[in-house]
Amino acid sequence: MGQGQNKIASSLLDIQPTAVLEFFRLYPDTVVKPDVFISIHGGSIFGDNVVWQGIEYIPVPVEGEGFEINGNGQLSRPKLRIANKDYLISSLLQNNFDFKNAKIVRKRTFLKYLDDVNFDGGNPFGPQDYTAEISNETFLIGQKIAENKVYVEFELTSPLDLENFEVTNRQILAKYCYWGYRSHGCNYYGKPIERENAYNFTDADGNIITPETSANGFLTNVNYLWSQTETYNKGRVVYLENPKIYINKNPLDNNSYAGPLRTWYVCVANGIINQNPQSNPTYWQKDGCSKKISSCKKRFVNVPLPFGGFPGTDGFSYGG
Repeated sequence: MGQGQNKIASSLLDIQPTAVLEFFRLYPDTVVKPDVFISIHGGSIFGDNVVWQGIEYIPVPVEGEGFEINGNGQLSRPKLRIANKDYLISSLLQNNFDFKNAKIVRKRTFLKYLDDVNFDGGNPFGPQDYTAEISNETFLIGQKIAENKVYVEFELTSPLDLENFEVTNRQILAKYCYWGYRSHGCNYYGKPIERENAYNFTDADGNIITPETSANGFLTNVNYLWSQTETYNKGRVVYLENPKIYINKNPLDNNSYAGPLRTWYVCVANGIINQNPQSNPTYWQKDGCSKKISSCKKRFVNVPLPFGGFPGTDGFSYGG
């Protein structure tokens, strides 16, 4: 055991130990940009940037659970919620393949071992020691659980978890597609098909609504941008733009979209005017994907699936 670890073991037994600080390094894409990371800390003890081991961490509200070590040998799958201020995490998701190759490094140490640069005149609680870590853990991002304007929640998994192995740099996750819907990898740019729960678009009486779209130029047609002065009826399709999230063009796909993030909606009532789709689910239903192969089959009809092969009648893909 090194000197730093000896200090940590001793500090854990102190009658009055100093506060424990938690740091996270988020690597958005370990395949394309393996050395690029964003370093954050929860900000509960320090409201400003904190330097640990010479790396500066910015304050971003973070909440985690399930990091405990199980004695039965079962690998933990903790959950991590990160504040989505100014859509920072959403923007990173959109431009890094929905974190399909992302990882999180979680570090913890005591306040008294922080770098001297954090304090005027050096650390007043004890000598700095970058080797004195309580823990240094690496997790893969298994799946995104929730995303909204307040926070984004992820389920993490250990690199040792065999249910999440890689084949030619592609993570294999049970049950669900990890591509971002209408993003790089998904490559679907057509009209809305269904909601994210795989339900049809329906009106208040349960009648199925068929989205009405032009055959040509659907993706780039600005006439689909929602207007508060226009009157909409059942089946009309619109999109809202989020200027805080910019989508970069996929260099491998000439048909891919580049510009502000667009979210699509279908009108499910008649005579709707000045009702923002984002905040009026009674009149508008959001376009989405259930992340299952059955959803792919509905969108890619008689054409190759984005991950290879053609949709089969039994739910599997063949050829390709």
